[in-house]
Amino acid sequence: MPKNIEQDLFSKIIDDVNFYKAYKQTQKGKSKYKPDAMKFALNETYNLANLKQSLIDETYKFGGYDTFIVFEPKQRIINAPQYRDKVIQIAINNVLKEIYYPCLIFDTYACIDNKGTHKCVDKIQRFMRNAKWKYGDDAYIIKIDIKKFFYTIDRDVLKKILPKKIKCKKTLRLLFKIIDSADVIDLFGMPLGNTISQICANIYMNEVDQYCKRSMGLKYYVRYADDSAPRRRRYATEQVA
Repeated sequence: MPKNIEQDLFSKIIDDVNFYKAYKQTQKGKSKYKPDAMKFALNETYNLANLKQSLIDETYKFGGYDTFIVFEPKQRIINAPQYRDKVIQIAINNVLKEIYYPCLIFDTYACIDNKGTHKCVDKIQRFMRNAKWKYGDDAYIIKIDIKKFFYTIDRDVLKKILPKKIKCKKTLRLLFKIIDSADVIDLFGMPLGNTISQICANIYMNEVDQYCKRSMGLKYYVRYADDSAPRRRRYATEQVA
């Protein structure tokens, strides 16, 4: 990471353009009609300035979670942060993705700009055709799924991974405050409703991706969130390189 990015990371998060962009992102779709969003929008200039100042002087306190259940496609428990907390998390996410996206393997597709499920499926199909053409019936797929992934993320491990790339102490303190807010929910896991949970999940799983790609030498490897599908030859001693 360039030295100036390390030093100016917090400044990039609270930059007026980035902060206002984050606010406008929370105002998309039906979200802007929720009571807390409408109340915030009544005096957006003052509220944004006040929220930004709380980050600068480090008096910001996480507002807590609203918990509800969705069934898309299966039952999931969602712990959604308060509106002002969403603005901050999106502002952080806008900056973090500039740092971490270039560090992720190419073939990871969840919660990444200009990727998603369709491109993931296309790449898996391409890898399957390539492996079938190269190895014939000696090729096979290993599909891996981490049970209750978001609910079982070890937050202490995540907090050890983040400083590998983020050297800005003020940014780390802010991130850790948001990560530690999940203590009121459970000992493990990242809330599905938190915006930064998505990028943190990719940062967390990137450790696995790098091991699979670089240490194991898996050429045909794809990950979508906690689902991965390496394509290998039938014989364990003949690893795809």
